[in-house]
Amino acid sequence: LLDPESWYFHQYGAFNEDDSPNDVPHLEVIITRYPLDILAEMRAEEWSRQKFNNSGDYQQFDVLDECLYAGGILVLRRGDTVLFADYYGEQDLSEHIEHFAQMLMDL
Repeated sequence: LLDPESWYFHQYGAFNEDDSPNDVPHLEVIITRYPLDILAEMRAEEWSRQKFNNSGDYQQFDVLDECLYAGGILVLRRGDTVLFADYYGEQDLSEHIEHFAQMLMDL
């Protein structure tokens, strides 16, 4: 009854056999829906603290209930649901925040 629902997605970009796997662009997305909003708030705070190393060096966006972004890491919350995205590559993940927000709203 109190177990959260979770979704996990991991995508890798194309690479050649000569490329190192460490240099391949990839995106990891974890979405968790909690039975209570307060648990989602606590999880978003925890991910922010862990991933941003308490640095305060992140951008806040006025999207949904909470949206924090820094260096390819995105923490997005809407009510009882939290999305964590970790991107390694050359694109700027902040340009796609609206897409992540829409994905979260469509769940």
